[in-house]
Amino acid sequence: MRPIRVLHLIDSLGGGGSEEWVRETCRILGAGGGFRFEVAHLRRPRTPFSYESSLRALGVPVHYLGGVLLPARLAAFLATRRFDVLHVHLFASALLGIPLARLAGHRRIVCTVPCRWEQTRRDFPWVFPAYRLLAPWVDRFLTALPVEEIVRKSGVPRGRVVPFRGSIDIAQTEASCEQARRSPPPLSELAGGGPVVLGTARFHPDKRHDLAVEAAARLRTGFPNLRWVLLGDGPEREALQARARRLGLEGTVLFPGFRTDVASFCAHADLYVRTSSNEGVNRSQLTAMACALPMVGVRSGAPEGVEEGINGRLVAPDPDAIARAVASILSDPPCARAMGAESLRRARGEDVHHATDEFASLYRSLASEMLATQRRAGSAVAAENLLAHPPGEQEQHPVDGGDLLIAGDASRPGQRRAAVRAG
Repeated sequence: MRPIRVLHLIDSLGGGGSEEWVRETCRILGAGGGFRFEVAHLRRPRTPFSYESSLRALGVPVHYLGGVLLPARLAAFLATRRFDVLHVHLFASALLGIPLARLAGHRRIVCTVPCRWEQTRRDFPWVFPAYRLLAPWVDRFLTALPVEEIVRKSGVPRGRVVPFRGSIDIAQTEASCEQARRSPPPLSELAGGGPVVLGTARFHPDKRHDLAVEAAARLRTGFPNLRWVLLGDGPEREALQARARRLGLEGTVLFPGFRTDVASFCAHADLYVRTSSNEGVNRSQLTAMACALPMVGVRSGAPEGVEEGINGRLVAPDPDAIARAVASILSDPPCARAMGAESLRRARGEDVHHATDEFASLYRSLASEMLATQRRAGSAVAAENLLAHPPGEQEQHPVDGGDLLIAGDASRPGQRRAAVRAG
């Protein structure tokens, strides 16, 4: 049986959680041979990093459809390519891709709801009505967010919303972290022996890196050798670097840029701080948890991944509160180790294989439904063609999922029989 053909349609291939999910899905499910993936993206990344090269290294074809003719290019691409399942990620791909895919005849569509929870509710309230309008064309909405909230906000039928868990390869992350602990730190500034605090996220106002910079300034007296590493890139980076300089934090707050070796930084850190106000637990935080780091998290209203006093501290979006929480953990190493062990235990329940198993099951189910529909259509064509036909003569018509074979029946002259042969 041929592999199931899946197209991932996504806004961009820059460094982000949804983009990483696409790469991991292609890596894990593509290795078994049961799936054949392609990826199409609508705009170039705003930062130098792109997952395009790593996808191509996996043998995944990547198509850039952006530019001023984006709608026309996307429509033409969908009209001339056939896939068993279309998997759509992020807002622009959903709003543009789903209607165009339906017009092009694609009938099996999956849409992942992004985890930008507070940002969606605050800045993109139109997304939920849009999901309601798109729902008749979407087989399943996949989400790591609270299902009942999505159903209530969007009106999407409960049966079409599928929860899933898991976003990082825990075994791979643990192994990378353990290896990194035996190696020199990724930055020479981290070799001095002082405490290391880590944060990683795109440099965007919603990620609230400004809280981290201000908290670092408040900790300078009590922890003069503190190093606070902010991994990432984005439009706010230069402004944050200037802010750190004004506060006299050069050499204290470090900006290495976007890095894919997050586990190596976690291996040499003592604590992870998530300042984002628009999302709960994310991939970067789970990586830190898999490296057994205690957490400090800002309350966001979404699932947090931090339980107060258990695997870290959960605080208000305030630099004083963040500084106090960081100081309390750094000053109590036994407590920090216990919290780190609990972080690791919780991370092991969020392995990416849980998510890819869910995706694989859904892809197979939708592909089977499509093939069954095509077979019924083939039978209908056969019924319409019960006409005189010379014995032994046959016609072959391509259909999605196989060939429709119409042949004369030597035992019953004057009639035709049909079958769908899977490709």
